[in-house]
Amino acid sequence: MKLNEFLIARAKMESIAERQMVIRMRRAFRKTLEPLYESASLGLLISTEQAKTLLKPTFIEEELKWLYVTWGYRMLVFFRSNFEPERKDDFWLRRLAELFTTKGAKKVTEIFNTTLNLAIPAIQEAISLANTGSSIDVIQKAIKNNVESSGGLMSMGRARTIARTEVISASNIASFEAMRGENQKVEKRWITGGANIRDSHINAEQEGWIPMDEKFLSTNMMHPGDPDGEAAEVINCKCTLVYRYVD
Repeated sequence: MKLNEFLIARAKMESIAERQMVIRMRRAFRKTLEPLYESASLGLLISTEQAKTLLKPTFIEEELKWLYVTWGYRMLVFFRSNFEPERKDDFWLRRLAELFTTKGAKKVTEIFNTTLNLAIPAIQEAISLANTGSSIDVIQKAIKNNVESSGGLMSMGRARTIARTEVISASNIASFEAMRGENQKVEKRWITGGANIRDSHINAEQEGWIPMDEKFLSTNMMHPGDPDGEAAEVINCKCTLVYRYVD
């Protein structure tokens, strides 16, 4: 497959995964916050710390694990099929699961904590309504309108941003791990994509071909969407990597 054809096929796969993740993340947010609705409608929660004792990041973790392990493996197989035959064992699936265990916890925690922080206005509103004697139905409706409004913690916009960011991250992790498993010497190159490209990402592309085990100087990341990268470099990134064998 030619490079341009490969990039187009990869972009299509990422677009499909992004749409799936929007649905999955909004569902995860709703499930995560269900206990909050009931408690907040009775005026029982007043702080993020109290919310943390009631809510758990389990649903968010499940969806991110699906993306980074299950979907990531599909992307990895697709990527490697353009270089050499797929391994017949579950080596890569286990490798991605290990990576998610070590790298994914940070992402789960960040998304979960942001969700709780955004939920505080809904909690306070519910308590205020409860103190005025409003019915539970009125209180729960107010919470729902608050968290699902434009820019709210379960809004389509927020889910889309998370989905876009995490899909690109999972995709690049998969291809990066695939090429790290090559027996030949490999170099990588940063390729920018999308609109509103960061200057640092343009500079990373201009760095040209670099060894696999080196970071791009302008981003201080191993690849686009690097879990160890700064949020300012990762969120809404649409960049990717390409590779070449060297003697």
